[in-house]
Amino acid sequence: MNHLTDYMATTNASQREKVIQDAQFPRKKPITAYQLPRREIQRFFTSGKGDVSFFDLTRSKLEHTILVDEEGRAEARQDLKALDAFIALYKTKRWTKLEMGLSGVDVPVVISKVPVNVRLNATLFETDKQGVRNSGGVVLFMAQTASARKNIEERRRQVSQLVLWALEADRNVEPLPRLCMSIDVFGGEIVKAQEVSERFRDYARSACREAARSWDEVLPPANYDGPAIKPRRVP
Repeated sequence: MNHLTDYMATTNASQREKVIQDAQFPRKKPITAYQLPRREIQRFFTSGKGDVSFFDLTRSKLEHTILVDEEGRAEARQDLKALDAFIALYKTKRWTKLEMGLSGVDVPVVISKVPVNVRLNATLFETDKQGVRNSGGVVLFMAQTASARKNIEERRRQVSQLVLWALEADRNVEPLPRLCMSIDVFGGEIVKAQEVSERFRDYARSACREAARSWDEVLPPANYDGPAIKPRRVP
C-alpha cells in the first residue's frame, strides 16, 4: 500500500520509477524506524482499554535508556517522542464508543489486476442502534523528517480511502468511512475516509495499470543485495 500511495502522490517519471524499483527490489535488511513505538501503539489498540497509562512502563524504560545508555540514547529519544506525540493526539479524540481489535492485519484488494496489501495497525468496530456491527481500520504514519513527510497530506488521504476500499472487498465486514483512518503521529492529524470516491479509485486503477506496464522495464539498483531476481518476461 505504501508503494501505491507514494506512486500516486507524484507525477514525476523518475520518482515513479524509483517507487517501482523499491517495490520490486527491496533491501535485504530493510531499515525500519520507530519499531518500538509502532509495536506498543498496536498493543495499546489491541488491549481495547483506551487508557494511555498503558504506555507508562515503556516510557519509563525509554527515559532510563536516555539517561544511562549512550549508544541507544538517540533512538530512545526518537521513540519516546513518537509515543508522546501519539498520546497527545489520542487524547484529543473520543474513542469510547469504538471497539478496538486485532493489530497487524493484512487486508488484500486487487486494483486493475494488481494485488495491493493494506496492512492495518489496528481494526476498529462500532455497533449502531440497530445492532449492526460496522468496521474500520487504522494505519499509522511515523514520518518526522522533511523527506519522510513529502506529499504527506495526499498520502494520508489516499491511505484512508484504500483502507475503506480493501475492507469493502472483505465480505465478512461492513466498513464505515469514518472508521477508516490514517493517523499521522508527528503531524498531529487523524484523516478519515470520505464516502466512496470514484475519482480517487479511477486514479488508483490508472496508476496500477501504468506501474504494471513499467514493472519489467525497471532495473535493480547498482547496490542491490536482496533476494534473487526472477527472470524477465521475453516480449
